[in-house]
Amino acid sequence: MDAPRKRTWANRVRAGKQRIKALRRPIYVVALSLLAAGFFAFTFTINRRFEEKRRNLSTYWFQEGQDELERGAPQNAIPYLRTALLYSHQNPRYLFSLARALAAANRVPEARSYLLNLLEEEPGSGPINLELARLAARDNDPNQARRHFNGAIYGAWETDPVSS
Repeated sequence: MDAPRKRTWANRVRAGKQRIKALRRPIYVVALSLLAAGFFAFTFTINRRFEEKRRNLSTYWFQEGQDELERGAPQNAIPYLRTALLYSHQNPRYLFSLARALAAANRVPEARSYLLNLLEEEPGSGPINLELARLAARDNDPNQARRHFNGAIYGAWETDPVSS
């Protein structure tokens, strides 16, 4: 039998280096995982704040446009409503208000285009059909006016149309 080998200082250092080398990969994996989780949390927070800011801006500009419409200045309301749509692209309420402002400002082709697009998305909508009927009546097109008035009468309304 051989006598147990004496551990020398060099052997101890070599064994320590091997242990460190064996732990290096798991440490890297844990460190990179923590870094990725931190970046994910940061990105999530920034995105949530951006969406909240965008929602607040769209609400603000929509309210400005509505105020201008109530004052009887549809020409001034149009830029505000378009700005609101920049922040909330496909909000049907904003699109409908913009179409009404365009119609009130005698920009009938643009208003009709917005209303027809809205009608495609919400077929049978009473308010959209009513606005289209008013535009058709303004253009002296009795067939289209009758068609859209019928659609307004038999269409879906969110609120009571008689009281509003």
